[in-house]
Amino acid sequence: MARTVVYPVSNLREGPPRGPDGFAAKIAKYVPAEMIAIATIFFAVFTIHGWTVWVWIGLGALLNVVYLWTVSRPEDVPAPRLYFYGLSIVAFILWSMATIDAVAIEAGLGGDTNEGQRAFMLAFAAFLVPSLDVAISRLPRKASTPPASPSTPAAV
Repeated sequence: MARTVVYPVSNLREGPPRGPDGFAAKIAKYVPAEMIAIATIFFAVFTIHGWTVWVWIGLGALLNVVYLWTVSRPEDVPAPRLYFYGLSIVAFILWSMATIDAVAIEAGLGGDTNEGQRAFMLAFAAFLVPSLDVAISRLPRKASTPPASPSTPAAV
């Protein structure tokens, strides 16, 4: 299974061996379990408060993109579209606001109703990001010309 979202491909002669990801598969692919584990352990080990919480979350979001970029090159599926990486940043930030105490407090998700607020934030993130993905993927895209095949002479 590809670690990043698989989109339909219209400019390949043969499509990927499997079809594009559906909505449910997209939910799990924006913030991989490895990044969740690293971020959770980091905030559990270190006491971080104030504006530095956002610095570390920003760094975590960028590391999430780097990780996704490095694992997104399997030969059996096309590379994800560029907006996938932007959406993964949004997903990481929303996920961290819902699950990491220090981030939730800095985000104002504290108080008597914090469990409900954080549960809503997690559900919101889980469905907002794939919904944005679906909406963006339905926007008209500039048609790309397929590369010339080796048997076709190049235009001079």
